[in-house]
Amino acid sequence: MTKKSRQSGFSLIELLVAVIILGILVLILIPIVGNRTEQARIARANSDIHNLAEAMNRVAIDTGYYTRLIALNDVLFGDGISFDRDLSNDRVDGLTDYNVSQTFFTDMNGDPNLLFIETRTGVYAPGDRDVIISRLVESESSYTGAVLWGGPYINWRTDNNLYNGTIGRDGSPDDPWGNNYLFFTRAGLFLEPTGELVDTSVGPAANGGLQVGGAFDTQVFDRATVMSMGPNGLPGDGIGGSQNGEFGLADDLVRAFGY
Repeated sequence: MTKKSRQSGFSLIELLVAVIILGILVLILIPIVGNRTEQARIARANSDIHNLAEAMNRVAIDTGYYTRLIALNDVLFGDGISFDRDLSNDRVDGLTDYNVSQTFFTDMNGDPNLLFIETRTGVYAPGDRDVIISRLVESESSYTGAVLWGGPYINWRTDNNLYNGTIGRDGSPDDPWGNNYLFFTRAGLFLEPTGELVDTSVGPAANGGLQVGGAFDTQVFDRATVMSMGPNGLPGDGIGGSQNGEFGLADDLVRAFGY
């Protein structure tokens, strides 16, 4: 007598059921993983704005002024490559790369004071080029005798945003969504890289790392503030208009400090 052996395997129906179950599991897991990723970005942005605010406080202790975000990672002297050139060549970011370069000041209407900001009023510090230099060094020609600048106050990763989309990197640190972190005082928003202080509204042409549409109110903070526009990359909910598109609302992440 011979016994017929039953051939093992899965039927078509069993395979279809398995595929359906796997598909359901994938649909359940994708939102969970995506949400975890977004939560990680939010956590990193909150950590970043905390660290930027602390760095700005250290600048204020050393110099008596706030500065712009672009200078927080500067040493006192750099490699002399001016800011308006492609910063991929600027290996050693130095304060004088921003503050002494005549080419840069041509782009900033020849004003070397567009770096230091009064802590109480939130506007640029008064004075001329010699006053700025005297705050930092005994002599511009000497690389010794540092007086006030104790940077770098924070180490920052490479900036990826281009000024107006075409001209060099704009120098401002990026948030996890690829947009500029923004620095406000009670006087308004400081745009990069020109240093323009905006106290009314801002649109997309003003800042390569601030790609927004419409007009958004910038006077919404009563003290120095570092901000990320959050996951949507827009002020507030991005709709615009009073109580909708203002900076600091909806998913915006804010760290206020100082005056």
